Amino acid sequence: MEYLLKKGEVMSLASASSPVIRVKEGAVWLTRADDSRDFFLKRGDSFVREGEGLVVLESLSDCFFDIQCPDAVPIQLTIRLTLAGAPKAGI
Repeated sequence: MEYLLKKGEVMSLASASSPVIRVKEGAVWLTRADDSRDFFLKRGDSFVREGEGLVVLESLSDCFFDIQCPDAVPIQLTIRLTLAGAPKAGI
């Protein structure tokens, strides 16, 4: 599956498998629910989420990437997307 996130948009995915995230254009910040480390991915970088769990991505620039699953395992993802927008007045 291919995705495009505009700068500042956030995507979280919960997976029952081990997805591979490949950045084709742009850059994203990535973190995992069970890991205190942060990951910064840019064009050409890949990230493999080993096992189940929540992954959160925030686009640092307009970012085009794909998410693939190992051939032996059907992909099961729950995706939530927060779109970037102009701040509301008075907030």
